[in-house]
Amino acid sequence: MQHQDFKTIIGYSAYIHNEECFEYIENACYIGNNVEKVKDFMDNYSNSVGNYRIDTIYLQNIINDFGCSLGEYAMETKAFSSFKEIAERNTVKYSSEKFDLDTSFTIVEIEK
Repeated sequence: MQHQDFKTIIGYSAYIHNEECFEYIENACYIGNNVEKVKDFMDNYSNSVGNYRIDTIYLQNIINDFGCSLGEYAMETKAFSSFKEIAERNTVKYSSEKFDLDTSFTIVEIEK
């Protein structure tokens, strides 16, 4: 991975304390554009602020399958754009398609 990409933020994800896992959209780990979008997303699912934390997500987190999603992620538009640019620069192989139920999300599957 290129050195400058280690610190490039792709997006943000919410870890739910009492469930001991990250938020999912179906089988894909959720990655939001920014902290505010993640808070809004979590508020819509009745999670109180004290019940989750928001983590910054980098390419290394995704490659290491931080959410234990078997390499599948639901990314909001800006997060996907950031991911795509960094992944292509680092020759990370993946497939992507718009989420059927909400086209503001792109489902990304990392090829192992």
